[in-house]
Amino acid sequence: MNQIIAFNLYLINHFNLYAFISIFLILGSDLSIAAAVNDSKVTITGRREQEVSFRTICSSRGKSYTLLMEVIDQLKLSCTGVAVAITSGCAPRLESGEWLLLGEVKSKREKTATCIYGQDLRIVRDCQKLPPVACKDPKQGCLQLQAKSASRLKLIHASVTKLELLKTGKRTLNCYFSN
Repeated sequence: MNQIIAFNLYLINHFNLYAFISIFLILGSDLSIAAAVNDSKVTITGRREQEVSFRTICSSRGKSYTLLMEVIDQLKLSCTGVAVAITSGCAPRLESGEWLLLGEVKSKREKTATCIYGQDLRIVRDCQKLPPVACKDPKQGCLQLQAKSASRLKLIHASVTKLELLKTGKRTLNCYFSN
């Protein structure tokens, strides 16, 4: 794993084209709300949740035979061997106006997932937990977050701040998405 990270950092330092590709590959699934919740501060304005069954999610992708449903990760299911995003079983927007932000597994035993909706999303994440490229170009870092979690919202603000309060020099990536 360290060799992969070192190789990606080498490419980032030497090739601009590879830097863009590397940020996409490095940030990949790690920059979802599910991962960010544990490592950062996530605020959702107008948060609403809807529960949906694994069967509904698999059926939304045309999989009528849904006896073989397994959790791949917090954001994806395997429906008879085909990876399906949990969000595919969620409505894109609620009648009250909130947009779909994320779908995540709620209970493996009960085979249920939760669709999370909101009007605004704010994420503050420690730069030490991100690849260096994400904090060098905050807009690109936030756009990667947006692709995984708030794809229907617009990026309103992207910045990196340095916390001087405790003299730790800790830097954070700040992203604000809204409709």
